[in-house]
Amino acid sequence: MTPQSPQPTLPSGDLDLPHIKSRQKLTGAAREAFSKKVVAAYQTPHRKVTIREICAKTNRSYGAIHSILSAAGATKRGRWPADPSKLGAP
Repeated sequence: MTPQSPQPTLPSGDLDLPHIKSRQKLTGAAREAFSKKVVAAYQTPHRKVTIREICAKTNRSYGAIHSILSAAGATKRGRWPADPSKLGAP
């Protein structure tokens, strides 16, 4: 049996993000509005929304969402906990 990735604490349907049609290009005001929503979702204080959850909800690639967050100056979280004691190290 292969391990599965952990499920998010809330379904991605709870995120207030638009689903973008495949191959639809966002430009101008539409891209700016989309970017603001993505950054707001990622920086939600009471829940750690992952880039992959945003990808699933918006139908955008990981690279596209990562680029939007980088362009907006959002601080991206790492994979590991900041506290090394949580890693189970002696």
